Amino acid sequence: MTSRSVSKSKTTRTPLQEQDAPKGNPRGRPRNSGAADEGETRKRILDAALRTFSLHGFGGASIADIARQHSVSPTLIHYYFANKEELWRSALEYGLGDVLRNLNETMADLAEFDSVGRLKFFIRRYIAILAERPEVFRVIIRESESRGPRLTWLSKKYLAPLYSLFTGLVEAAQKDGKIKSMVPPYHLSQIIAGASYQFIASRNRMLEAYGVDVLTREVRDRHTNAVLDVLFSGMLLDHNARD
Repeated sequence: MTSRSVSKSKTTRTPLQEQDAPKGNPRGRPRNSGAADEGETRKRILDAALRTFSLHGFGGASIADIARQHSVSPTLIHYYFANKEELWRSALEYGLGDVLRNLNETMADLAEFDSVGRLKFFIRRYIAILAERPEVFRVIIRESESRGPRLTWLSKKYLAPLYSLFTGLVEAAQKDGKIKSMVPPYHLSQIIAGASYQFIASRNRMLEAYGVDVLTREVRDRHTNAVLDVLFSGMLLDHNARD
């Protein structure tokens, strides 16, 4: 073999040539898939990831687990997301992003209400979202068990804006003299959030203990009305009140 043929056989492409070279079907990518199909596939993966992370936490879930439990190809997941960390963040951006957008839209619709009316309506919508997207809030609870980079990211990007909405509504009602100021607004907003969430989060326990599904519309509405009544009117009966 001549030196010329050896040189020719070892010729390599430059990065620019690689960039310009025609590409085949990327590994894991569905063939002939349009933008709508790809968007739907990505959404299906994110839904599966949220459910898995909510049940097993970040450490207890793997991409293989998500693929196996929800009939999604691991190769397909890796096509859309480089690793588990990226998948986790994308799932939370998808889930919590929807929650925040929904609540912000609710706030925009309440401009003409007084401070107490806004707070009551916000609580009602918040409980509805808790019931509609329980997996999102289960992930928040799991990540809140210990401090770390994921909780820091979650807090800065989503929890701080969510708490700001709640706290702003409480603070406005306190300034108007409509509700008591026995604790700071941030504290009272957490009391409200806890009262709203705990019953919804107890679904499995309620099913086992009482045979009650807290996610049915009837039970959810009853819970919402009870939360509002207890928070704004109290639990004690006024025996001195006249009929």
